[in-house]
Amino acid sequence: MQRSRFGRRDRSARLVLGAAVTAALFSGAARADVLAKWGFNDSTLNPSVIDPNLSYTISAVGGVATSFGSGTSGGGSTDLGLAYQLTAFPAQGTNDRSAGLQVTFDTTSFTVSSFNFDLRTSNSSSRYFELQYTLDGTNWTAGQLYTSPAGDFWNNNNSFDLSGIAAASGNPSFGIRIVSAFSPVGFTTTTAPIATYGPNEAYRAANPDDRNYAASGTWRFDAVTLNGTYVSVPFTPRNLVWNAASGTWDTLAGNQPWLDGGTPASFNQVAGQGDNVTISNPADGSVITVQAAGVTPNSITIVNSGTLTLTGGGIGGGAGLAKSGAGRLILTGTNTFRATLSGSNITQGVLETRATNAMGIGPVSIGNATWNSTTAAQSSAGTVTLTGPVTFDVAADLTLAGGLAGTGTMLKVGPAMLAVGGVGTSTGDFTITAGSLRMDNMGALGGNSQGGGPTPTLTVTDASLLVNSTGNNSATRTRISGDINLHNAVIQRLQLTPGPGPSPSNGDSEFSSYGPGAVPGFVGGIMTISGTTTLSNAETRTAAASDNPGGGGSNNAMVIRMPVVVNSGATLILHSANATQSIVGGLPTGSIANTAVALRSVVSESNPNDSLTLKPGATVQMTGAGEKRIGSTGTGKPIIGLGTTTSESTIKADGRTFLTDLASTGSVNSQLVVAGSGLGGLRIEAPMNAVYNGNDALQCNSGLLGTNPDVSENSIGNVYTLLSPDRLASLSGFANSPTTEADGVTPITRGGTLTLAATDPAGATGAINDGPAAATPVKLGLDIAAGAGNLLYTLSDATAPAAALGNFGGLVLRQSSGSGGVTAQLLNDVTFTGAGAQSSYDQLGGTLDLNGRALTVAGPAVLQAGVIAGTAGSALAAGTMTKTGTGTLTITAPAALAPADGTLAVHQGQVVLSANAGKPAQTGPVAAVANLTINVTGGAVTLGTAQDVSKVISSVAGGVNLAGQTLRIYTLADEAAINSAVAGGRVVDGSIGGNPWQIGITDQIPDAAGNPMVLVQVTRKGDANLDGTTNFTDLLRLSQNYNQSGKLFDQADFTYDGTVNFNDLLILSQNYNQSYASAGAAAVPEPAAAGLLLAGVGLLARRRRPGMGPDGA
Repeated sequence: MQRSRFGRRDRSARLVLGAAVTAALFSGAARADVLAKWGFNDSTLNPSVIDPNLSYTISAVGGVATSFGSGTSGGGSTDLGLAYQLTAFPAQGTNDRSAGLQVTFDTTSFTVSSFNFDLRTSNSSSRYFELQYTLDGTNWTAGQLYTSPAGDFWNNNNSFDLSGIAAASGNPSFGIRIVSAFSPVGFTTTTAPIATYGPNEAYRAANPDDRNYAASGTWRFDAVTLNGTYVSVPFTPRNLVWNAASGTWDTLAGNQPWLDGGTPASFNQVAGQGDNVTISNPADGSVITVQAAGVTPNSITIVNSGTLTLTGGGIGGGAGLAKSGAGRLILTGTNTFRATLSGSNITQGVLETRATNAMGIGPVSIGNATWNSTTAAQSSAGTVTLTGPVTFDVAADLTLAGGLAGTGTMLKVGPAMLAVGGVGTSTGDFTITAGSLRMDNMGALGGNSQGGGPTPTLTVTDASLLVNSTGNNSATRTRISGDINLHNAVIQRLQLTPGPGPSPSNGDSEFSSYGPGAVPGFVGGIMTISGTTTLSNAETRTAAASDNPGGGGSNNAMVIRMPVVVNSGATLILHSANATQSIVGGLPTGSIANTAVALRSVVSESNPNDSLTLKPGATVQMTGAGEKRIGSTGTGKPIIGLGTTTSESTIKADGRTFLTDLASTGSVNSQLVVAGSGLGGLRIEAPMNAVYNGNDALQCNSGLLGTNPDVSENSIGNVYTLLSPDRLASLSGFANSPTTEADGVTPITRGGTLTLAATDPAGATGAINDGPAAATPVKLGLDIAAGAGNLLYTLSDATAPAAALGNFGGLVLRQSSGSGGVTAQLLNDVTFTGAGAQSSYDQLGGTLDLNGRALTVAGPAVLQAGVIAGTAGSALAAGTMTKTGTGTLTITAPAALAPADGTLAVHQGQVVLSANAGKPAQTGPVAAVANLTINVTGGAVTLGTAQDVSKVISSVAGGVNLAGQTLRIYTLADEAAINSAVAGGRVVDGSIGGNPWQIGITDQIPDAAGNPMVLVQVTRKGDANLDGTTNFTDLLRLSQNYNQSGKLFDQADFTYDGTVNFNDLLILSQNYNQSYASAGAAAVPEPAAAGLLLAGVGLLARRRRPGMGPDGA
């Protein structure tokens, strides 16, 4: 019994609230009740049911080890869930009736009637267990001996009658324990070592086969219950009211004994009841000091418009505190009131707390108010129910250990941390704009309705959300969420400390929009990213350091299982602290076992409401020391890029990155969906390996746009999923099609470019497999950034060469800048199918290694810079290949353009043909294959070797530079146009310089197979027949065409002006008897040339006799 009294009145500004306010008396009305019950489902020793007036202790005794285990195995207890497990019992033949579970109670105000419990015995644990009780807290009396009929068996509904033990009621030192006991009968074991024991000599194993007892055997307790009634005496609380006018307490006659103290026997406070205290509109700045011994009122009601401070001793008992009014209430001390007799309810103004449990240990309701924590870090034990909008202004760390409930909204401001525990039931929205909010349970913020109720929206802006919770089942490790909006935010899974049990902190920390048990048709929320936002995992424990006995690895990923949308211009950073590789799917960043940051599928790949969508200009960046992956082992999500040429959607990684999936298993894997435009769409910027074989059991193949062709494209979640989730159908870039698929989901418009860009490609090689069947295929892009080394990608489909890469719309090859280069290498013939610009090849840099294979492009090719290389048999075929940009494109693959049957259109920059673009003629009947037209409207084409082409068109000065090489043109009608192009300087040869050479053109020389052609090559000036020497044969041809118009070079028009005249004769005479092959030889002296000129004039005169034709015939 507590001795308490009020202090004397103090008429100064500081007044004392005395203990007499809390006088408690017995009353007689009794009620049957469960006084205390332990279900252990929260993995703690906290009771699931407890009478607020009952005090207790619960512990294991006899040196046993404890943990929490399943309450469902072996038939299950009466309270399914978790159970309290004991092991490490005494060795055989020692410490009889000393080890087990012990619970003590103060039953001063109670009549107890019975004690119940469930107990599971393992096969090798003790078969016999005894219930004992104590009436003095020291000496124990045997109550009842129980026998378990089997091992791995739940002995449920064990009950012990306490009604006949009068001293058990009203006793502050009452207790019960259940301990292991020796067998009351003799027995012989059946397993080695065989032993025979007499009665009360040894423990007997629970399994009826009489195997040996083992101290490592286990017991599990559940549904541990004390039943009885609470006994109280009539009590009528008085009213003690603060008189705002006089600044004192009312002193009515009935209140006088409490104010003056009275006698201690007059106020028995055991029941926790006292008087009703009202403080109504005190003067601004009032301070009320509670006496040091504390008080236990029945209720506290405060109405204040100014600032009121309660300081001094603690307030306890069953009271609640109700505050209204716009003023600030400051609670400076720790209180223990439980709000069982009257509620704690804050409906207006500001509540400022400066100590732990300033609002007591009971539940608190708050709405339309502000909770301001100041001065020192603190916690509040009771459940906080949000009845309206609440602002938590956290200047000092505040922990709401009892969790959240209610429908009100919460705004978190202030620089310090707000921590929330428990499994919340709140349904209002949460907004964090400063400091941090820590979740000590994945369900702490409520909303885990599984579709059966509201799911609150969580918004974090310029602040942090810390995840400090995991578990062994989805109910405790997953937050089923409404929309999550993150702007310049951080979500971080903390390094969790090991706790009791086999794996208490093992388990992913998940945010999900869908979960097991969800209501059919439930559509959860979306995570939306803006600004620069980070998802990180601070977990670093390896399997050896895990709290899971015997290793086995951690399973501690930071997981997002909901659709994620990264807005235009935003950056989402995925960061893991662990430096070893990850084996999780989706978009993970490096980790051990599962300690990653992973964007995974919602729950099953058949769920339609899932994707990672990158709007134009959006970036996902994977950082940390570990390996990175884009792909899946069956838990990935579609990755949708909506980038444009000027605003790309990008995935970046700062370490080696793999494209992975599990195609060989037939499972559903990650998909890369390109829904952009032009050279935009989706860009992956990382040092990548396209094939991952890090686990021999997995043998992962490339996951690029999926590799499983046996699944219908119309099914959500298969490897060919290119459909927008209906939850995202209204977003920019979606709903572009007026039709829907059979399942009612709107398709996205596919297009643009998928770009693979390397930043540090050391050791990064691999194969890229085929893509999705699509009416509008996308392009594949390969890129390398400044300063990187060489990078090799291979394109193939070895199992189905006919299909090859046919489902890709095309290829973009690009080298941004710097040394080294990117190489795309064909392993098989590849065809890009589709219509129009989507089925094309774009080269902006790097090397396309045809490798003796054929790349067929149904649409156009856009070439800006780089190298097209390959061995014999290589072929790049396209309708129109367009060279744009100021860079240089070099083609080194022999016959690379032979089957093109199209046009190489050059608009800008330089094209170097270092290998024959066509297939040259061979001796015998094999003719040349020359289907390519070269059309130069800007820039220039330079020959690095002889070329076989169909046509050459140049409309710009210097557009075609023979550079000393031979050009064979198989459109004979173009001979005159070539003469004109040479005359206009549109076809040139940069090797001529100041030498006596010129470009020769003739259709009189067939190719090696006898096919007619137009031969264009440098020769000696005046060499009309292109035999390399200017001689009489050329003079004769000139004489046959002298003074004739409409003539060509091989008719002795050496000036390309269309007429054979004296100027041509002069050129011939100056180079007579000189050869192209002897360019360094001395020329014939001028007099001889003059003599030849005179001789030529005479010859022409003779050949122009009357009656002869223009050719001298």
